[in-house]
Amino acid sequence: MNENKQEEVKKTLRELFRKGNYTAYTILRHVSSSGMFRVIDVYTIIDNQPIFLSGYIAELGQYKRDKKRDGLRTSGCGMDMGFDMVYTTSRQLWNTKEEAQSENIVIGRNGDTQPETDGGYLIKQRWL
Repeated sequence: MNENKQEEVKKTLRELFRKGNYTAYTILRHVSSSGMFRVIDVYTIIDNQPIFLSGYIAELGQYKRDKKRDGLRTSGCGMDMGFDMVYTTSRQLWNTKEEAQSENIVIGRNGDTQPETDGGYLIKQRWL
């Protein structure tokens, strides 16, 4: 994907998360028999309506779509893969300390009282 298209997708996702209160909802669609592969969908909710984000996230290039199950493919185990997917996406959207701080969100991670400096933590993740 060209760089202009990626920046457009990032801008769209940033705006959607701002409207959706910085929360991503993940749905586990499939787990392989070995447990090393998963298909996960990502949504946000705006005005009580679910907004499908998996297509946008796939366009960022970190995750590929699973055409059979229509979600995002991820591999690995031993951790919360939904959190990892949301953290990685959030980090792509706000990848510098300055970009993260510009959102002016105080999460309180590790007792912090200043705006978050790690863009990966700006979007909260919840399972549906």
